Amino acid sequence: MAKNRIPQLRKSRGLTQRALAELAGTSQQQIQRIEAGAHGVRLELAIRIAAALGGELGEIFPSLAAPPKRKGAKPSRKSKQTSAQEKLLEAGIDPDPAHWTAKFIGYDGRIFLYDLPSDEKSRLEQIFSRPENDIVVFDTLSHRIALNAKNIAASHFLFDFGLVSAVRGDDEERHELKLHLNSAKEAVVFEVEPDRRLLDDDNDGSLSQLQNMFFSLDSGFEDDVVWFDDVDGERVYIRQPLILAIEVPLICCNPTLWNAYSEGFSEDEAADESPSPLEGSENDAH
Repeated sequence: MAKNRIPQLRKSRGLTQRALAELAGTSQQQIQRIEAGAHGVRLELAIRIAAALGGELGEIFPSLAAPPKRKGAKPSRKSKQTSAQEKLLEAGIDPDPAHWTAKFIGYDGRIFLYDLPSDEKSRLEQIFSRPENDIVVFDTLSHRIALNAKNIAASHFLFDFGLVSAVRGDDEERHELKLHLNSAKEAVVFEVEPDRRLLDDDNDGSLSQLQNMFFSLDSGFEDDVVWFDDVDGERVYIRQPLILAIEVPLICCNPTLWNAYSEGFSEDEAADESPSPLEGSENDAH
């Protein structure tokens, strides 16, 4: 995902993540995900963020800067439109105006609803239109999911337009891994610690265990046993063929997002502790 300059511009204007979210009409969690590059920002929200920061889209998303024009044949209207869409995607902006929700129905009737970025929707639609897939790993707007495609009877991709006030599963602060088994109606819930390092930067894997678990699930070795440690350091082993779904908040699987969350928490604490201008004037009066 392309980097944006939202954190730098936000700080230069003296705004916390919470303050920017209020100005842009979105949630603080959404600002954290966008700053961390966890997923693309929808075009209409990118425009609102730019307005809140008092800047242009090209200033906030540097890769939108126009490349030098090439000499040659005049491009068609269709190629211009495709080029514009590709440019937005490269900058980390999702030009699709639709809000996508994937509905998965298990053989036992259980239903899973996931809000998706449009690129994940396109990928999943291709995957679930073919019967040969096993466990599929993907990101929603708030969680990382592993879904056993062999035990999904039907998939349905729904769309809506306009502003969406809330995202399903926006409870990532609870740091819970939910394990759905083929033979159990209720999910088994484990409390986990967020990963603190990227998988490629963690030599022994102790600080990137959730990323490592999803990597193993995505590898396609059906007979493997995957594992993770819960918040107390107690190890959990799971047999892959028995998994229907695993759901983990993105904040637990993406150290960059965890750092953005921690930064926002510190900013909020500092802002709450600072006296307001009115309080300062009252103290001066005494």
